[in-house]
Amino acid sequence: MFLELLDSLRDELTQVYNRRYLDIILSQELKKIRRYGGQFTILYIDLDDFNLVNNLYGHREGDRLLYEFAQFLVKSLRESDSVIRLSGDEFIVILPNTPAINAKFVCERIINELKNKNFRKSKLSCSIGVVEVPTHGTDWQTIFSRLEIALFKAKKSGKETYYILQEEDSVAPVIPAPIIAGRKKELLWLLENITKSEVPLIAVSGAPGVGKSTLIKEGLKNLKDFLVIVAKPSRDELSTPFYPFRIFLKKIKEADNFHFKEALESLDESERVALSLLYPELGYIPENVDRYKFYDAYVKLISHFSERYKIVAFIDDLHLLDSPTLELLYYIAHAELKNLKLVTTFRKDEMENKSFEKFLFSCNEGKID
Repeated sequence: MFLELLDSLRDELTQVYNRRYLDIILSQELKKIRRYGGQFTILYIDLDDFNLVNNLYGHREGDRLLYEFAQFLVKSLRESDSVIRLSGDEFIVILPNTPAINAKFVCERIINELKNKNFRKSKLSCSIGVVEVPTHGTDWQTIFSRLEIALFKAKKSGKETYYILQEEDSVAPVIPAPIIAGRKKELLWLLENITKSEVPLIAVSGAPGVGKSTLIKEGLKNLKDFLVIVAKPSRDELSTPFYPFRIFLKKIKEADNFHFKEALESLDESERVALSLLYPELGYIPENVDRYKFYDAYVKLISHFSERYKIVAFIDDLHLLDSPTLELLYYIAHAELKNLKLVTTFRKDEMENKSFEKFLFSCNEGKID
């Protein structure tokens, strides 16, 4: 029974801890500081440009590298520290009884040792966001939003570095959003972001009735050599979780059924079971599917398909999406698939869902007045 419990707290691929364990260790550490005082520090580690490894060598080699990197982290840390695979190439490290000022030495050691370490066919580097608890929050949602800010600042500093969150960083930074006058300039901005920018998510914001959707639809007409998918839901579909991604699967299947089936066959059985949440035609009855397994399966499928096509997916009215759908959209955008661009519109005044703040760190935003 104990061994089964231990296995359930391990990430199958990397053999470090998983999200279930994160909930447990976070609760334990928070109880300690409430009772005895002190602080602990959390590191949010993201491998730099890891999508290039998958593109060059394939997902199997990428999986091997993730395992080796995870084990490298374990060996670089104390026995009392915890390494957790959050998702994809993102890891969380819990440093008990450690103030952030001391955590910088841990970050420097990880970054410097990576520079001198060879991983099979690749060199790896990482960026690290650093947050001290309880200084910057005592619940996971707040802590994670702060971790994202810190990681964002590390990435913006040129990657292969770390950033310790400061008190003045507690409010999410404002990403510059070009305010463009005249439809020609707006259209040019949109097309340049789709065809030239490396940012995976492009968002057009503005008040109701200013022509956000019209602008994007006009821009999509000007695209050549792209598979354009418009995820426009019916009234009934609007209340269905993940509805844009159900439409997405349907559209790519219609576009190229042969390679869609080939992409499905690239998934292992556990991934197909997870994906059947959106694609029941696979014939499985999914029960208790880990949502990150589901997200990984979806990204892997789209990644395989996008090796043959440059894809632009338009999802209108971001502010109407529910939390699970927003989370999957963020997950796909963060995967930085080489040939996939996500384009969306939203009205900030109607964005009541706090998950939306994530998109400020992963998109280019243009406002229409």
